[in-house]
Amino acid sequence: MRYLAATNGGEIYWSQDPATRSAVDRWMDWSQSQFDASFMALFWGYYRTPEAERNIQMNRLHVKRCRSYLLLLDRCLSEHGYVGGDRLSLADTPIGALMYRYVNLDATDDLPPRVAKWYGALTEREPFTA
Repeated sequence: MRYLAATNGGEIYWSQDPATRSAVDRWMDWSQSQFDASFMALFWGYYRTPEAERNIQMNRLHVKRCRSYLLLLDRCLSEHGYVGGDRLSLADTPIGALMYRYVNLDATDDLPPRVAKWYGALTEREPFTA
């Protein structure tokens, strides 16, 4: 994603400002190393495991971890409309893709309010609906 943004995204997706790009990079890394790791453990432990074999306690722990990460994201979104700042950026892309799976998994909780608003705005964008 970074390569594509750097070669084709222009200033919108690949800022030349190091501080702006650093914020985007941090959220992309957080998405992969924190939220994705917890969510995928839940995804496999719940959705990909036959119901009779599911570890309910472990799945509840994964839901709780995911929720804590979403609360962190919610705090970030209290300062800006998007993950990386005041406009859509590359930082929104991997988290948005994970959110699609998260909201469609019946084991998950409701989204925190600012995350729900942000995700709703993403789902209204033409590339998402196409």
